[in-house]
Amino acid sequence: MNMSGGWKKLWMLLPLLLVAMVWLEVTGEQRVAAVDVVIKPGSGSSQIANALQSAGVIDSKLAFKLLTRVTGKSASLKVGLYHFEGNLSLWDVLKKIER
Repeated sequence: MNMSGGWKKLWMLLPLLLVAMVWLEVTGEQRVAAVDVVIKPGSGSSQIANALQSAGVIDSKLAFKLLTRVTGKSASLKVGLYHFEGNLSLWDVLKKIER
């Protein structure tokens, strides 16, 4: 498949745009009302992301899963009951539930 120069440049910029979007999601803070979240034994990053988003702790399941995967933390998330409240970034949430 032969791409014109414009399309080729667009495809080259796409990964940078995705990284920028995830970076903004990871570093931006979200106001979280007081909420408790239970992370059950055997939960993977997808189930944890679903629970966190359902509780209003995070906005983006995808950004959370990407962050855990890129940082290598997806296998080191702890089970338990967690209380979230205040201004939290994805980093804050991840630090709270990692071993």
